[in-house]
Amino acid sequence: MVSKTAISFAAAAASFALLVAGGAYGQSGSDGPGIGCGEFSLASTGENRVVQHVDLPPEGDSAGDQRVGVRSLIDDNGDEVARLRFIVTNLDPRPDEERAIGHLNNFVVFDDGVLIYEHIYERRGEFSDLTQFTTSSGERYITAGLGAYAGASGIITVDKGEGLSEVYNFSIDCPS
Repeated sequence: MVSKTAISFAAAAASFALLVAGGAYGQSGSDGPGIGCGEFSLASTGENRVVQHVDLPPEGDSAGDQRVGVRSLIDDNGDEVARLRFIVTNLDPRPDEERAIGHLNNFVVFDDGVLIYEHIYERRGEFSDLTQFTTSSGERYITAGLGAYAGASGIITVDKGEGLSEVYNFSIDCPS
């Protein structure tokens, strides 16, 4: 019998492969360089997103299950300038309370690099219900960067909008 840990590792490896597939940093959709450091805002309407549920044994919502996905981030002109790729690991499904607590790894993929942040989040509803894709408003701390964002630090403040829309306010410090 294969352990849940081994299956979880395989799922995480597959999720990472999904993250880096498609080029050096994932081809955000724009032809130019990334946005760079400093302060700027990007939005997600929720229209251009893909989410998949990985149901690991035991069947049904359980600790270790994952949600893997991507959503477009657009600038003020409506141009896609980055993609937010994410992996959520279900830590505590609590089906009796209709909520789940997960560890969320986020990768903001620009043409010239990647910003990484993570946090714990709580969501209402079943973990496997992909129609209930939500995030909470609040500050997220950048934990790492790749490419042009290597050594970056800062905060991304997420403002939840109507439905699936969100605004991501970046405040990024990059080493000189």
